[in-house]
Amino acid sequence: MTTVQKIKILLTNDDGIEASGMQTLWEGLKSFADLAVFAPMKTQSGKGGSVTFHGPIRVEMETCFTKTPT
Repeated sequence: MTTVQKIKILLTNDDGIEASGMQTLWEGLKSFADLAVFAPMKTQSGKGGSVTFHGPIRVEMETCFTKTPT
């Protein structure tokens, strides 16, 4: 029996983890792709040129989109 491996896709944005577009992509792709999400906890739109000099940068592992998108 042949096992078909799912494609791996990284979803990322600057609008935050709970942005409706991110949730829509997740729902549309999850059935045929292994998904990973890398996104800020809150919107960071327009901060592409920003640099963090002070304070830590934290990474948190989350179980994402456990609720149905509205």
